Amino acid sequence: MPENPRILSTKILSPPQQERLLHAGFSLVQLAFIKVSLSAISEPVRAKHAILTSKNAVKAIQQNRIIVENAYCVGEKTAAMTSSLGIPVKVVAETSKELAGIIAEHYSENKYVYFCGNLRRPDLPQILRKSKVDFDEVTVYHTERVPHEVKGSFDGILFFSPSAVESYAQNNKFGNPVCFSIGPTTSDALKNHTSRIITAKKPSAEHVVLEVLKEFKPNMLKK
Repeated sequence: MPENPRILSTKILSPPQQERLLHAGFSLVQLAFIKVSLSAISEPVRAKHAILTSKNAVKAIQQNRIIVENAYCVGEKTAAMTSSLGIPVKVVAETSKELAGIIAEHYSENKYVYFCGNLRRPDLPQILRKSKVDFDEVTVYHTERVPHEVKGSFDGILFFSPSAVESYAQNNKFGNPVCFSIGPTTSDALKNHTSRIITAKKPSAEHVVLEVLKEFKPNMLKK
């Protein structure tokens, strides 16, 4: 186990997350491998039932003043942000697949608006179509890959989206580092490149950092 593990984060962590790793003795390199921009919606949109699978979708709703009456969310943070806008959250699931399954089984009579990004995964729409759930897709943010060629070696690499995995893979080999993933969808993308994957217990950057500490500095968690 390296005394001062070298870690690469494929997004810029928050100051408290950075501090936690640096305080534990990690050498931290941070590079944003994707760039997200919110879309401007010209036509007014009102959704009685909205599917929100990321915080970026919630930000876009807020920016465009889209009216949402009920929300079905992926991730506790997405749900919390949605609730903070005064929007009732009916369902919170850990993954898009899980959310689609819940909607298909228990809420299939509703018509939905799926607010998504341009690089959204196909799982949720496929499950809804197969179950004959009525929905429209509205693209409210765009994800752009920003590939970097990374020099040197790392003991661990942090990934927060499938798009970041693809962006990293464009100019870099995965080699032997442990890859830390924010959730199952990102882990599925990583399986195309490596078998050394640790998935966070909950889909948040804080839990990714926690897994890094567990792997390399378990004694720090006992203090």
